[in-house]
Amino acid sequence: MAARSSDSGLGLGLALLLCAAAACELGAREPAAAEPKPAPVQAPALAASAKAVSPGAEAQGARACSAPDAQGWGQCAGLRYLELLRGGAKADSALPMVVLIHGLGDRPRDVWIGEVGVPMRIILPQAPIPRGPGFSWFEFRVGDGDSAGLARGIATAAAQLARALEGLRAVRPTRGLPFVGGFSQGGMLSYALALGHPQVLSMAHPIAGMLPRPLWPREKPAGVRLPPIRAAHGDSDRIVPAAADRALHAHLKKLGYDAELREYPGVAHQISPEMGERLGAIVMTATSAAAAQ
Repeated sequence: MAARSSDSGLGLGLALLLCAAAACELGAREPAAAEPKPAPVQAPALAASAKAVSPGAEAQGARACSAPDAQGWGQCAGLRYLELLRGGAKADSALPMVVLIHGLGDRPRDVWIGEVGVPMRIILPQAPIPRGPGFSWFEFRVGDGDSAGLARGIATAAAQLARALEGLRAVRPTRGLPFVGGFSQGGMLSYALALGHPQVLSMAHPIAGMLPRPLWPREKPAGVRLPPIRAAHGDSDRIVPAAADRALHAHLKKLGYDAELREYPGVAHQISPEMGERLGAIVMTATSAAAAQ
């Protein structure tokens, strides 16, 4: 696993995950798949809601969450998570929260973000299903060709993650709403959180992600604060084809969502140095804005 400091002009020594070959994630061994088509089976809808977390729900979420132990590990909403502190942050201070979601066969690892100049709390949730040396968020894969099954898995995992984010904000002092990013399965869940649970995050940065058509919104909900989506995808990705991400973004733009997709020529199913630098810049912008609140 290689790491590199961002040269985006921030001057904050942001070291980011740069995936290469098999080290990227076990999902790189999945077969290629065509752009997903509508499935005849009804899948769970990602119904965007503008409702704030009620005091009772927040208290319930707090009881379901534990603060991290001496090694940084805690539990929330039935998920293990690893907490990292950056920028000289103290655990009991109110901090911007950055949530980074791993992909298939991976696990929480301290390789995403190095030392930075802005204090922040990084949360690395762990998927619940054992898979090889790591874990998976859901059983279905893009290459299985089961859009409805994939949609059910994504929707279920996104709902659990949304509960975890609500609970974590209740037990960990937090400024603003969390920034959420993820790779592959984590990219799919970043999309699902932004579209189905917009109240729990400030911005989504899916990398090498997509959503099956059963989870595409039919319309832009009115009166709901929708987090911006800033996605990245390699145009040579054969595991999660960029065409699926491209089609989703065209649909979101048509509905009026604040969504942008940047494609990277020649990049396969991985996070390239350029993608890592953009992730760093987006994280720093989001956390600096949250810190000012």
